[in-house]
Amino acid sequence: WIQPAEEIQHEKASLRGGRLFVGINDIEGAESLDAGAPVEFHICEDSSGLGAEEVVQTGEGDPQAAAQAGAKGGAKGG
Repeated sequence: WIQPAEEIQHEKASLRGGRLFVGINDIEGAESLDAGAPVEFHICEDSSGLGAEEVVQTGEGDPQAAAQAGAKGGAKGG
């Protein structure tokens, strides 16, 4: 899951608390993402809500930030 740095203005944005689903096949140039890492992505939509595709990690992970976001139910992204 990705927690966007900015609020997404879309009718389905609140379905998952503002988070976007990202599948392994949506990650570009890697097989996984580091927890708390900043990412760039495109937003996609399906019947279950919003997701992220063409996801690229743009910096190092931040486990401390990820742990804080996890306590709130999300992960850092943007």
